[in-house]
Amino acid sequence: MECGSREATIENMLVVLSARFPITDVNAVKPRLKAIADLNCLKELNLAASIAESFNGFQERLDT
Repeated sequence: MECGSREATIENMLVVLSARFPITDVNAVKPRLKAIADLNCLKELNLAASIAESFNGFQERLDT
């Protein structure tokens, strides 16, 4: 069940990032997102994707 939630959260995050930052290669972060096992961390990143001022800002959040 959690695996499905992880995948759905990652896909939703990529959709948000693609809509907000259409000229960036959001798929470049997909392997890094898939490497995160903690569902709560992914949920926090999903929120960060919705409020980040830029794609680079999101990537910085991903690095922390």
